[in-house]
Amino acid sequence: MSESRATTVDAETEDGVEARGASIEEAVSNALAQLGANREQVEVQVLSPESRALPGERLSTGERRVRVYRIDEHAANARALLEELLTRMEVPCRVSVRRGTGTIGAAGGGPVILDIAGDDLGLLILEPASADGLALAERLRRRLGELPIICTSIRPPSAVTETLRPAAYLVKPFRLAELEAALASALG
Repeated sequence: MSESRATTVDAETEDGVEARGASIEEAVSNALAQLGANREQVEVQVLSPESRALPGERLSTGERRVRVYRIDEHAANARALLEELLTRMEVPCRVSVRRGTGTIGAAGGGPVILDIAGDDLGLLILEPASADGLALAERLRRRLGELPIICTSIRPPSAVTETLRPAAYLVKPFRLAELEAALASALG
C-alpha cells in the first residue's frame, strides 16, 4: 500500500464504518479490521463500484469506497438459513440483510428484511405482519401478476393476505422441509 493511502478508514458511525482501498475487497478488509468483525457478521454497501475498461479505455486507479456495518445475531442467522436453503435448491444468488422501518423485531429497529439478488429470480417470501412488506407485496402483485408469493407468519391468513393469492401460507413455527416444499412448488 502506498504512503498516500495510509488512512483506510474514513468514518466510523454507530452503524459501522466507511473505508476505502485499491479494490472493493481491500476496502472491505480494512473495514473488517476496524470493526474487529468477520464477513459473516456484517453487510457491505459498495459506495464506489469497480468498473471494467472497454477495449482501448484505461481503467481509473481511483480508490474504492465501502460502508460496512454489523448485523445482529438474529439477522445473521436468518441470512445463513436462507442462504443454506437456496444453496440446497441450487439457486445461484446473493442474500443481503437490512432493517425495515417500524416496531417489529429486536431493539435494533424494524423487521429483518432479507434481499435476494440474482438472475432469473421470481419469488417473494413475505412476513405479512410487516406493513412495509405487505405494501411492497401489494405493489408487486399489481405489477407482476403471476409473481409467486409465500407468506410466513405467526398469524393465520387474513382477508388482506388472501388478496395476494399466495402460492403458500406457512404459519410459524414451521419445519424447514415445509419451506423447502413451498419454495419448490412456487418455483416449480
